[in-house]
Amino acid sequence: MKKTKLFFVTIFLLLLNNVKSKELSNNVIASIDNSIITELDLNKEINFIKYITKTQDNSKLDTLKSQSLQNLIDRKIKNIESDNFKIEVTEQEVEINLYNYLNNKKINTEELNVFFKQHEIEDDYLKNIVKTDMRWSKLIQNTY
Repeated sequence: MKKTKLFFVTIFLLLLNNVKSKELSNNVIASIDNSIITELDLNKEINFIKYITKTQDNSKLDTLKSQSLQNLIDRKIKNIESDNFKIEVTEQEVEINLYNYLNNKKINTEELNVFFKQHEIEDDYLKNIVKTDMRWSKLIQNTY
């Protein structure tokens, strides 16, 4: 009986510790307009860049963090401005550009989905990046 209680208490403490560690890693690190960027967002971006560039070298982690944070900030600003100007792209345009991007990088869709699942990244992460870039390009084209 004591062993059973000890086992459940241990499991509970491990789960509690895991929840606390995830809470700590989701601090707000930047705020743009009414939108925030968290440590979790930054970690997703870092892992994604490492995957896309096929780099696992951690020697330049500070540079990668800085670059990733700047990417996230730029992406938020692009989305805000594209929304302000009501810039839209069709789902078909996004799918075509996404397909071309994956082909150029020689990335298999199934491998990408496995990577997303392993790193707890949303399935449409890259699709959202492509959509943001397309909307931004369209905004620039319409402006000039």
